[in-house]
Amino acid sequence: MSDYDFTVDELRRLSGKPGFYSPGFSDEQFQNLVVLGKHLTDSGYLEAVRGLARLERQGVSCIKALDEFEALKRRSSELEQRASDAQVKLQSLAGELQETQREYEQAKQDWEK
Repeated sequence: MSDYDFTVDELRRLSGKPGFYSPGFSDEQFQNLVVLGKHLTDSGYLEAVRGLARLERQGVSCIKALDEFEALKRRSSELEQRASDAQVKLQSLAGELQETQREYEQAKQDWEK
C-alpha cells in the first residue's frame, strides 16, 4: 500500500465533503447550497422571491415591503378580533331584543285581558 491509498471508509467520508469535488468550496457554502435547494422545492418561497424582485425593479424596497406586510398582518389580526367581538355583541343584543319582544307580547296580552 502506498502513501496515497485510502480505505473504502475513508473514501466514503471524503466523498461527502464539498472540498472533495471542488477544493475552493467550503462546508458553509455547501450547507448554504443545500438550504437553497430546499427553498427552491417550495413554490411559495420562489413566488415570494419573485414578488420581492418585482417590487425592487419598481423602486419599492424589500425592507419597506416586508415592514408594510407585517403592519398589514397586525391590522388584519386587530380587525378580525374586532369583528369577532362585534359578532358576540350582536348575538347578545339579538338575545336581549328577543327577550324584550317576549315581554312586550306578554304585557300586550295582559293588557288586552
